Amino acid sequence: MYGTGWTAERVKARLVVAFARLPGSPVYSAATWTLEPADPALPVDGALLITATGLYLGFRSDARLCLLAWARARSTGRGGVMTLCQDMGRPRASLYRCVAKAAVSVAAGLNHRAADEKIAACG
Repeated sequence: MYGTGWTAERVKARLVVAFARLPGSPVYSAATWTLEPADPALPVDGALLITATGLYLGFRSDARLCLLAWARARSTGRGGVMTLCQDMGRPRASLYRCVAKAAVSVAAGLNHRAADEKIAACG
């Protein structure tokens, strides 16, 4: 079960928690495989949520890079978003717009997948 009620804010908050718990998780990974939970009743979280960003945004997309780099910067407290913007050569407002749009796309993908699973369970 991928859960329902995913919002952009929930995606962002859960990604920050994921990077706080898994600080060594790759941001620049271009994996092309999918990761499914061993138990479908478990929520999408941690590494599974990080992987979901690649499924719904594209593993090599700028949107995914912005979202994951932002979440990692927020989780570590070192340097923060301002340093991230300087490192990426991006205005802060541009980064925030990219993060917001990417989080909406991931939430929509997760909600769509949850709806598909409900339909399959009824069939």
